[in-house]
Amino acid sequence: MSRFLLLHGFAGSHESFEHFSRLLPRGATVWAPNLFGHGGPEQSSLAVHSFAAEVERLLVQLEARRHLATQVQAHEPWHVVGYSLGGRVALGMALAQADRGGGLISRVTLVGANPGLAKEAERGARCISDDKWGQLIEQEGIAQFLVAWRAQRLFASQAELSDAVLERQRRIALGHDSTRLAAAMRTLSLGRMPYYGGQLDALGPGKDDSSVRVTLDWVAGSLDAKFSQIASRWAEASGGQFYSVAEIGHNVLLEAPEELARIVLRAQ
Repeated sequence: MSRFLLLHGFAGSHESFEHFSRLLPRGATVWAPNLFGHGGPEQSSLAVHSFAAEVERLLVQLEARRHLATQVQAHEPWHVVGYSLGGRVALGMALAQADRGGGLISRVTLVGANPGLAKEAERGARCISDDKWGQLIEQEGIAQFLVAWRAQRLFASQAELSDAVLERQRRIALGHDSTRLAAAMRTLSLGRMPYYGGQLDALGPGKDDSSVRVTLDWVAGSLDAKFSQIASRWAEASGGQFYSVAEIGHNVLLEAPEELARIVLRAQ
């Protein structure tokens, strides 16, 4: 029996994995939480003040689930699948678990994810950019934000998707609270997350302690040149595997859930 933790991208939710989840093995344990700033009224009291705090929040919840599991499941590690923002959080969780004794996470599939920005100038520029996106959400609302967000070249390949698929994605985004979503844009910004690139060797196959070792699989759509380069580079650096999904763009979860499921299950 397998256990999967599924982490969505920005403006997504647990619903983003609805199709993908149905492709996982029957009987698998699946947990797809909403990240900070995402979700309905149940998230209104949630206060997260840093990227590291969000990583810690989810690790605490993951540990709690281990204690609630059956005796057999309690020792079975999780396979974390994270898209974009969710991938960055997943990477942080894989690294942070070592400080808690390890053993919670054994594999991470990173979809269109970045391990962070190494240069301070890059981080500063990204913070400014994401703060502007947050301001747009607050001042113009999520609907207007989505128009500008989707217009980015990164998402150009989604024009080939059906109206039904795109409308469902839009409905998920509109279900969020604009103030909380703007807070997530700022707090979980790529510019404000730690740079994990220099720590990946702590997870690699050379580690003797199997409770700390985590296998990293890097996934990118072939049409997404930027993240294909990132995934290829860091797969090699981390001793992981790079999977390129042909004729697909940045959001492999949305554009090719069946192929992503094949990759995830192949990597089990």
